[in-house]
Formats: sequence, structure tokens, C-alpha cells
Amino acid sequence: MFLKSLQWRLVIIIIAITISLMIFVGVFLNSQVETIYYDNFKKSIDNGFKNWEADGKFTYEQLKNELSTNKAATRDFSINEDYKSFAVIDKKGKILYASGKKYDERDQSQYQNEILSSINLLSVMADPNSTGDKGKLNRTDGSVFYDYAKRVALSDGDYAILYFRYDREAWEKAVADFNSIILKSLVLAVAASLIIGYILSKTITIPIVNIMHKAQKIAHGDFEQMLEVKSDDE
Repeated sequence: MFLKSLQWRLVIIIIAITISLMIFVGVFLNSQVETIYYDNFKKSIDNGFKNWEADGKFTYEQLKNELSTNKAATRDFSINEDYKSFAVIDKKGKILYASGKKYDERDQSQYQNEILSSINLLSVMADPNSTGDKGKLNRTDGSVFYDYAKRVALSDGDYAILYFRYDREAWEKAVADFNSIILKSLVLAVAASLIIGYILSKTITIPIVNIMHKAQKIAHGDFEQMLEVKSDDE
């Protein structure tokens, strides 16, 4: 019954607008948070390539040993075993070496299939001048991650691909906490919209209802009704 009331319709409209705005802001801010994490990841890899000059110096085996044993090299790329990892991949897409618990804990063929679904890796395999640094989240069965791929020339004239991966678990808690704050803010915003909307709608609807009632009486011949104007606005 209350839905037929002009006053409650206005309240519902105000609440709907508030919810829509909060959802939009939440989605936007979530996207911004993930973009910040990706930008930091990409910056660390770019800096690593600047500090670690490897083009044309190593064979496949030497490159693998350099990255697996040289702590300075992995430190340049900000690699850690929990969420950031790397792989040395040959030109056919075969993993020659991979770091990180994700590779150790999972079926290696499944891990390779995840990597081969990466747009960044495929673009580097197809184009020698390409750098696979598109900031797109990869979503596979049970895994969500950013990645980065780049060719490295080898001493024998061939090339390998260095593939870096940043798993979403690194920032998942931060996003969850952020979403919890947004949800609480949404509840408070809806409650405030309900109160404010009700008060505002009364100031709008009550004069309109009074005018409608008096207009109906005038229409039925009661010409003693007075329509009061309480504002100087035209």
C-alpha cells in the first residue's frame, strides 16, 4: 500500500540512486586498488631488467642457474616464493624452470596450461619486439594472477622467455577488507538516505497533497478553498 504513496516512492528513488552510486564507486575503487598492485608489480619487473643485463650472456642452463641461485637477480625483480614467481620458458612454450610454491604444489602440466593461456606470453612468442605487459587479470581454474613476459637473447643466438607471475592472494585480503568497509558504508548510506529522503519527501509531497485535496474540493463547487503560496519563487 505504501508504494502507492508519492512520498514513499520518492524515498525509494533516493535509496535506489544511493545504492547505484555506492556500487559504482565500489567497483571503481576495487579496480583502482588492483591497478595499483599491478603497476607496482610491473615497475619492479621493469627495474629488474634495467639493473640485470642478461641479453646475450647466458645459455638456457646458465640463465636458469643465474635466476635460481643468484639472490641479487631475484631481488632486482622483487621475487618472493609466496606470491611472485618466475619461469624460464623456451621458444616453444615449454617451461624449463619455474620458481614458487604454485609450481611445486600443483600438477606441472596444469601450471603450464595456465601459462599458455596468457595473452602476454602468447604475444611475446609471436612478436620478437613485443613485451607482454598488458595489465589484465588471468583467470583459470583456481588461480587469478597478473603476469609479465619478455624475451631474453641467449649466447648461442637463440632466445628464452622470462615469465613473471603475481598471484592475487597477495592483495586479496586488502581487497576483502576494503569491500567490507564499502559494504558498511553502503548500509550507513542507505539508512541515511531513508531518513533524509523521508524528511525531504515530506516537504515536497505534503504541499502537493494539500493542493490536490483543495483542488478536488474546488472542482466539486467549494470555492471557499484558499491555495496558500509560502515561497517567493515563481
